[in-house]
Amino acid sequence: MGFAPVPSLLFLFLLVALPAIAVVGTIVIVLMCGHSRWINGTGWWPFKSKRIVYFVVLPVVLLDAGVSLGAWKSHELSVELEHQRVRREARRDFVLEQEFQYGELLIPAGTRIKRHDPFDNGEPGRPLKLTGLMAVRFPRPVDVAGVSAIAFNAYPGIIELANDQIIQGVQCKKGNMAKFETSLDTLDAIAEFGKEVPDGPKANFRPSQWRFVGCADGHPILE
Repeated sequence: MGFAPVPSLLFLFLLVALPAIAVVGTIVIVLMCGHSRWINGTGWWPFKSKRIVYFVVLPVVLLDAGVSLGAWKSHELSVELEHQRVRREARRDFVLEQEFQYGELLIPAGTRIKRHDPFDNGEPGRPLKLTGLMAVRFPRPVDVAGVSAIAFNAYPGIIELANDQIIQGVQCKKGNMAKFETSLDTLDAIAEFGKEVPDGPKANFRPSQWRFVGCADGHPILE
């Protein structure tokens, strides 16, 4: 416990103290050069002692170079992190450009998808995946769990009905939310095991096994 602050102090020194020393040292050297040139009139180079050059000027120059390189690398890193964030966001909420088989469900092109994939690090060129599917809104009615759906939430299982229909003897209206009991063994949502779960046709997504509970009014899904 006693050694915990050391890395923080070292990081603070590298982040704040070294750049400050570089800036102050550079300003002092520039002022000395200006004084030598315009006040004394002896030229731009005021340093006669090699020791001052080796032990003062050269370290400041090297420190300036190191700080500049660090700032450039930090900028590159921040730009790449922003690109990764943008790519992750683009793959969390998007519209399918082609139909996609996800478990037992064929999702048509033009469907809006909302998902969260904990394995997506924002890398470029990541293939289309629906791992971590959260919600879907179809461009036209699609049969899901035996009912005509226009949208659904994957977990908990809630389906927005595309038209009036009777579900297991219950009269439900267009726009109602049909509620279903779901379980993790019928969903592709097991990211905590530390490895990516199957996707595409092999995805463990089986809404045909959802158990109907009832239907009621509710807010539209993904609208």
